[in-house]
Amino acid sequence: MKKQLLIAAVAASMTSVAMADVSITGAAWAQFKTTDTAGTGTDSHKISQEMDLKVTGKSGDTTAVMAFDMNGGGIVTAGDQYISTKIGDVSVKLGNFIGGKSTLTKRSSRADKISASMNVGPAKITYENNETSTSPAVYLAADLSGVNATYKQKDGSNEVHLATSVGGVAIKYRGIDSDTTAKDMSLVQVSGTVGGIALTYADASTDAAANVNGDGFFGDLNGSTGSSSAGAGADVTGISASMNVAGNAVTFKSVDIDGTSSQDKTINSITATRALASGASLRAKYTMTDVVAANTDTDVLELRLSVAF
Repeated sequence: MKKQLLIAAVAASMTSVAMADVSITGAAWAQFKTTDTAGTGTDSHKISQEMDLKVTGKSGDTTAVMAFDMNGGGIVTAGDQYISTKIGDVSVKLGNFIGGKSTLTKRSSRADKISASMNVGPAKITYENNETSTSPAVYLAADLSGVNATYKQKDGSNEVHLATSVGGVAIKYRGIDSDTTAKDMSLVQVSGTVGGIALTYADASTDAAANVNGDGFFGDLNGSTGSSSAGAGADVTGISASMNVAGNAVTFKSVDIDGTSSQDKTINSITATRALASGASLRAKYTMTDVVAANTDTDVLELRLSVAF
């Protein structure tokens, strides 16, 4: 009987170790992309893939994240690696991490950073910086009668973010007041659903030296996948319509870049995504880019198979 109790105790302890609060999530995709360029441009056909793995460990209020981004060239070491915890009333995040997508500006790097935030009455105050102390920023966020407002003061600029909903219509505003001459910019984005169709309109206005180079609603304008920014002083507008068609998630989008004659272009795309019985998803995207100043229009077809777990 004593032996049985001992075996049961050992088994229970082993089970508790195996069931520690550690989770592994990830995503993977493989894609075929063909590009047809008008005029003397070069056509291309390319197969690429990306595999992402994220390990998360938790102990009380402390979380450790180790992310690995892998592509055809092997492991990319730029994955998020950080610890987040609480010290009293202050939430602290330390390590390599990057913010979410931004429609106006490209995201900050993953260089060793610190983020510390705490609630003061109805407001939340956040301080961020990196290891070289070259990116100090202070955020002040609060809900003002149904309007989510954030004021960000950083080295070289001040930003205001506003978001609210009126009658089922979501409205967002982002304004950047730069210390550098002619580098101010702003964004207004409105979205809602009409008759089962989700509609979004976005308008980015820039001063002569400002550059829309983000990776958000307008698509990738930061050059991370070979594309270029909109260009200094170029305004960008876009509209999209998303709906379900025979079990497929379909999105039509049109983006117009209005700047100098060499910057002007219109990007029209249609994307259809379908969940497969296998657990994967299949996405087909066709993009037509009309470049006003030169005979370099492109037609791009992307077929992507992806899975998340």
